[in-house]
Amino acid sequence: MRTTILFAAFVATSVPCATQQWGTIKGQVVWTGNGVPAAKVLVAAGCPAPGPVVGNALEINPKNQGVANVAVWLVPVNGAKMPIHPKLAAIPNKAAIIDQPCCLFEPRVTIIREGQPLEIHNSSRIVHNALLVGENNSPPNVAIPAGGKRVFSGATALKAERRSISLACNVHSWMGGQIYVIDHPYFALTDANGNFEIKDAPSGNFSLFMRHEIAGWLHTPREPNAAKTAGGSKGQPVVVPAGAVLDLKKVDLKPGFLN
Repeated sequence: MRTTILFAAFVATSVPCATQQWGTIKGQVVWTGNGVPAAKVLVAAGCPAPGPVVGNALEINPKNQGVANVAVWLVPVNGAKMPIHPKLAAIPNKAAIIDQPCCLFEPRVTIIREGQPLEIHNSSRIVHNALLVGENNSPPNVAIPAGGKRVFSGATALKAERRSISLACNVHSWMGGQIYVIDHPYFALTDANGNFEIKDAPSGNFSLFMRHEIAGWLHTPREPNAAKTAGGSKGQPVVVPAGAVLDLKKVDLKPGFLN
């Protein structure tokens, strides 16, 4: 009997633990209104732009109704630690760049990983600044002279936030933007066609967050007033399939979301 018990214990400790598997999440955010809203021409007194300064808070592709600049990211459930694929373990050392060439932040929305360098440039002929305000990030607000830049890296790199950091220029009140800082690599920003894809995500149960600067939360359930509450949105429960793709298909951004 004793020999049997010892053998069973040996077998139990010799069986390798199940290894983490990985999957993909993708989808497309689309405008469901009749016709694309007209671009808003901004009041841009004193701006050295070659033509009218057109607002970039809502960018919709008229060919396929795809909506750009929707932030998409995963969050572990119940405070668990996010598994990270070995090939994504290293934090990118290439700086993300935001410029201000014609009195707009370009790109308007940026997502980076915590620890990744960020540079805010001013390639225009006039002075700008970049006011960042977040829960964990509110660095001093300083002027960025023409041709200058501001660098956040190393000890000054931006810290992870639950939500976006607001970006503004005090010199030109119409300028605005958003910066997301995530403490893992599982995030995406919809492209000009509204498409997004998150690869090599850990399989299992997670919460998915989808947010547009103007429309708010786009995931299901949609919580339009969540940003006004202390808890914020709880996200959409998803199951990332092992070795497969979770295709969310088309995610609607409806005209009513903009009210």
